[in-house]
Amino acid sequence: MRVRRAALPVGLAVLFLCGRTHAEPTEPMAYSRYLIRATSAVTVTLPSKATPSCHYRSDAGVWTPVPDVHVRDGRLTLQLSTSQLGPDAEAAIVINRPPWMVLTDTAPPRLREATVNGMPCNTIDGVLRPQPLAAKDVVIRLRVQDADNPLSPSSVHWTGEGLTCSSCILSPSEQSPQPMKEGLLTATFRDVRPGLYRGSISITDQAAWPNKLSLPVTFSVIGIDVSADKQRVTLSNSGGEYVFQPDLAKQLLLPGGTWAKLTSRMGSTWLYPRRITDVQIRKEPNGTQGALITTDVQDIKGKEAPGLALIEYDLSIRPDTPALLVTTRSTVISEGPQRTSANWGWLPAAYYVTPEGKQEWRGLARNEYITIGKIGWLWLAPKAPGKQPGLVWASESSFGESRFNTMLLYGTDKTCKTADYVEVKFAIAPADSAEEGQAIVDRLNARR
Repeated sequence: MRVRRAALPVGLAVLFLCGRTHAEPTEPMAYSRYLIRATSAVTVTLPSKATPSCHYRSDAGVWTPVPDVHVRDGRLTLQLSTSQLGPDAEAAIVINRPPWMVLTDTAPPRLREATVNGMPCNTIDGVLRPQPLAAKDVVIRLRVQDADNPLSPSSVHWTGEGLTCSSCILSPSEQSPQPMKEGLLTATFRDVRPGLYRGSISITDQAAWPNKLSLPVTFSVIGIDVSADKQRVTLSNSGGEYVFQPDLAKQLLLPGGTWAKLTSRMGSTWLYPRRITDVQIRKEPNGTQGALITTDVQDIKGKEAPGLALIEYDLSIRPDTPALLVTTRSTVISEGPQRTSANWGWLPAAYYVTPEGKQEWRGLARNEYITIGKIGWLWLAPKAPGKQPGLVWASESSFGESRFNTMLLYGTDKTCKTADYVEVKFAIAPADSAEEGQAIVDRLNARR
């Protein structure tokens, strides 16, 4: 390709030209398109054996046949004046326009219907959000239609972190005319591990300057995954991923990045999970899945405390709720009675909301722990709105503020004999508002 610039009486002409020769499998006749940016009138020379059709679109958006097109010695020459380029000195050119191409098309393809694993699925706020999936294979089918130009099979693409699309293809629908303006886009994902996945499926039409439909997709594969060393257990549902690991501080990772921890006390010793010694996975007919995790313990300095206690974490997920259901038991295994207690915490928030309304923190200002009481549930407002969700925390136990402006949940406090335990039960889930959090709690209570 050779480009000639028109002579300027004063100054220098600057030309930018990019182009592509294009032919879809559904359209054997190749056509070319170019984008030209120039500071003056421009002459473009391209290889050509015949005189093709040539159309240009100035930055005003109007498509017009190029008036000055010449073919000589196997070369096509066309000229665009500064007025044809428009005030922004830019023009799009289509050479050899196919008969089916609608130059004025500026609308992307439309989504007509969608299914995920055979079940109809609607978009919510523009995002395809199916119900939590139990199958390892995920098949998304989109019926897509364009009013003016054919769909582009080669443009179909999946973009997403942590998930590879095994197959992403476009096939004609039964109603589709030729060229294909309606088709069935099928994205297949094989052997998907439990977790929350986000990405987008995109497709363009074959307009002179293609228009793209990009559909955000969010789905979760409900299930439980245990790491190879059995020291990390991940439970996934529609709320996201909940990750448990034994640690002094970072024990339960919640959606949004907040860590929660259980602190047990036996006598004068503070105890924390040291190592997972057993994991039992269960699946129930109603779709509930659970992991019963047993750990040995360490003291607050990270030293092993053998023969004193063990801790059980009974963690459950259900397909009908984004919540994680938690029951923990801190069990005495030493001889003789032990004064035993347990609490969960230390969850931060900008403020919190109880059934009585919005509450501001008081613990830090007073430098004391403050009892909130058995209020049923509360919502923790995110400290970084837009970057992380809030959290709804529901329990029949007593809530309280720490002196660091973090939330605590207190279990029972009693004297335990050998094999006796103290227990803490709660449900926790991401929620973008207190109203959403209350709705989650109401649904949980309705299923009791």
